[in-house]
Amino acid sequence: MIRRFILAGTILCISCAGFAQTANPNSSETTKKIFNYLKSLNKRESKRIISGQQMNAALEQAVSFDSSAGKIFKSTGKWVGLLGLNYQRTGLGLPSDLKAGNKLLIDHFNNGGLVTVMCSLSNPWNSTGNANDTTNSYRLNELIFPGTLAYQKFHIQLDSIASGLKELKDSGVTVLLRLFQENNAPWFWWGSRSSTKPTGNEWIAIWIHCFNYLTVEKNLNNLLWVFSPSAKESSISNPSFKRDDFYYPGNQYVDILGVDVYNDTLDVPFYNTLKSYGKPLAVCEFGMSKQTAGKAKNYDYRIFLNQIKNKYPDFIYWMSWNDFTNQQNTIYYGMTNQNNVVDILNDAWVINRNEINWNVTAVEIDKLPLHYALEQNYPNPFNPETVIAYTLPARSFVSLKVYDLLGRQMAVLVDEDKRAGNYRVKFNGTDFSSGVYFYKLQTEKATSIKKMLLVK
Repeated sequence: MIRRFILAGTILCISCAGFAQTANPNSSETTKKIFNYLKSLNKRESKRIISGQQMNAALEQAVSFDSSAGKIFKSTGKWVGLLGLNYQRTGLGLPSDLKAGNKLLIDHFNNGGLVTVMCSLSNPWNSTGNANDTTNSYRLNELIFPGTLAYQKFHIQLDSIASGLKELKDSGVTVLLRLFQENNAPWFWWGSRSSTKPTGNEWIAIWIHCFNYLTVEKNLNNLLWVFSPSAKESSISNPSFKRDDFYYPGNQYVDILGVDVYNDTLDVPFYNTLKSYGKPLAVCEFGMSKQTAGKAKNYDYRIFLNQIKNKYPDFIYWMSWNDFTNQQNTIYYGMTNQNNVVDILNDAWVINRNEINWNVTAVEIDKLPLHYALEQNYPNPFNPETVIAYTLPARSFVSLKVYDLLGRQMAVLVDEDKRAGNYRVKFNGTDFSSGVYFYKLQTEKATSIKKMLLVK
């Protein structure tokens, strides 16, 4: 006879309101918890890096989702942990466009995922200019002084961004906000123009202005600020291409420090420099070289993950860039059309949407287990009751069952989704005969069996 025990395992964690400081001291409770969760990941033995996929800005939002994150799920059975969206995908973000994108972000967040928003801001000196139009970009100081036309156009864009972020705030969604990506490189209007321009002080003043405008004036306390230069590869000699941290505005204005990397081997020469700032590190955009990405099924994503493990273990999430088609051909950057994506999303290092567990306190994070474990029951032998303890380093569906010597299932102790933590479950053998029994823990990532003895 199979007996089903309705027993609650208890998480052995201590509640505490202490958090590591976010850049915005008035961040929401949810935002602080997410920051602490991210900050804890590089200390683990497993479940260290969150998978992510950027949606294609050239497509209608729902189509973009289905062809990126949706397609990955259909082929792997895994939802990526982090979903990326570009608010300025068509220039000024229209309310209808922001609402459609936000709907996808809200749904992903409410299902356990994290979300990030970038903004490819249009050139504020040229009404038809996109992010790559560098017209007048040496006049950055005009963006923060009222009265200039550039100031007005720039703040129209900031207000559009703020309206979208407010809808997410009102929905309880924390956003990893990424402005001015690849700022040390010369291809965007906000980027480096020469070996001396813009100066560090000129550029940093723009970042601080945006930080204050969105957090103080717009009262957006649901943001984690992500600074993401382009990883300057060892082979780059262009003096306009500055080192990764040249425009870093300071720890008080940044929560997460990342890099955008486009090469097959994940070359990040300034990794140790970035690590020295003490911020959580991320690969904010990843793509292989254009030559490799020019063909589908031409790149082994295990190369990327192995580089993370062996050379860059402090990265706590990555965002694969989206596939896109230009006038000449299709570039396959994303996980949707490259090789061995199933392998990496099932790797013990990788955290997917169902495994993210940020809703804990700072002390709880420190106490989360680093690996799966099933302990020997205590007492053993027992009569009639014993305790079985197990640990989960990440959220997982858990099955804990008791079998007799013939392999017949005798009892179901746990059969449900559990978040990361330390658990203790009581097993009562009053209705069982004396003898040897086995108990089996099965999760999405691990299986373990132990023997116990009931003596009456």
